[in-house]
Amino acid sequence: MIRPAVVIVLATTAALAACVPPLPGGSLGGTADGAAGTGPGGAGGSAVAGAAGTAGIAGPDAGAGTMSGGLRCPGLATFDKDTQGFAPGLSVNLAGSVRISWIGTQGDPAPGALSVGVPFTDYNQSGDVEHQLGSVLANWTGYRLHVRVKVGSGGNADPSTWMGVEPYAHAGYASSFCGAPQSVPPGDGWNDYVLDLAACQDASMVSAYGVRLLSGSGADADGGVSAQKPSLATVLVDSFWLEGSCGASDGGGDGDGDGGV
Repeated sequence: MIRPAVVIVLATTAALAACVPPLPGGSLGGTADGAAGTGPGGAGGSAVAGAAGTAGIAGPDAGAGTMSGGLRCPGLATFDKDTQGFAPGLSVNLAGSVRISWIGTQGDPAPGALSVGVPFTDYNQSGDVEHQLGSVLANWTGYRLHVRVKVGSGGNADPSTWMGVEPYAHAGYASSFCGAPQSVPPGDGWNDYVLDLAACQDASMVSAYGVRLLSGSGADADGGVSAQKPSLATVLVDSFWLEGSCGASDGGGDGDGDGGV
């Protein structure tokens, strides 16, 4: 899928403050979930083997990783009790159609997750959920934003096409959008997706963060578009956290609390 460039301009503020202390340089060597993935989709948990994704979305081996325990740092949003202020974002072409709720029976690593309904009807569609940080911007310089996502039902009916997950942030004076689209690996389990905030215009000025869900391009092996259209998808979202926010001395705690911005 060739994703159109998206720049969302939000109101900015003169009051700048760091929500988490800056990470000393050079200490982002590993991840909480295993070896770094390879390819343009960013570094994530343990790499998942698979074919390359469609244009604009990295394949599962390019960043999405399977889970292996708790969070290394306290979560920005772990949805242990409620939706923690998340709301449907300004999606590309499904604005006003995304629905969210809280579910207490599923989650990773602990029960409690955001349940997101995205009414896909075709390829090249997307819907997102995000959290606004309010009047005080966050300094996430040197960090990587993680989120865990599980496709519960629906989405792409054709297994040969990739559905996408894109963690993102709005950063800089113009609150520019920066994201890292990655393909959903085969299977129905929880997977980790990562945005390296070094890709953002200015990670010292983050005004919002979230995750975008993409129906994919539908490209098939013959160079055409699959005749099997995507359908309403129910997607579970959990465990937004910042890799590096605990510093080099982090001992790998489960980070299950609701510590946030």
